[in-house]
Amino acid sequence: AMCNAMVSWRLHEERFDVAQVRQSVVGLSLEEFQRYFAAMPERQYLPSAFLGRSRNGNVVVWYKAGMWDIEGLTDHHGEHAVLKHEVRKMEYVMWLFSDLCKKEGRVPYLFVILDLEGASMSLLRGKSRPKIMEMAKNLSAYYFDAVEVTLVINASWVFRAAYALFAPMLTERQKSKMRVFGSIESQADREALH
Repeated sequence: AMCNAMVSWRLHEERFDVAQVRQSVVGLSLEEFQRYFAAMPERQYLPSAFLGRSRNGNVVVWYKAGMWDIEGLTDHHGEHAVLKHEVRKMEYVMWLFSDLCKKEGRVPYLFVILDLEGASMSLLRGKSRPKIMEMAKNLSAYYFDAVEVTLVINASWVFRAAYALFAPMLTERQKSKMRVFGSIESQADREALH
């Protein structure tokens, strides 16, 4: 059912051309995509990086979500810039995982580091909230869950508010893959990471 929904969505999406977005990233090596991703104009609004592969072969990504400026991105790059950015990223991830699976004979996953340092309620107000909700709804509906674990660092009170908002959209499986740590400045939290 999910595959059929994904194919139908790709063909009928009206906000932007999914096939064109996919073509811009398919075929890039991880190293090429790292450079491409780092140079995207969206990076100043959505600080994040593909860091490489973990010891067990999973792809490590870092999202500095506490510093995201979704309103700025929308104001400077258009109404659907957030969703288009995330679709481009997920189209690459799905292609990369398929390619790695064929070459290595195993299914890789994403190891996500979600850094909330600097997060404020602005992520849950104004244009930001509906854009985040739209992104979460579309990504969970049209892309397979590719995450091994999400490590949330520098989680503050804002995380609790955001989690209450997004938890109903997460499956129990997704919730079980989340590890939450407070401040990286805390000795106890740093020790828990090792």
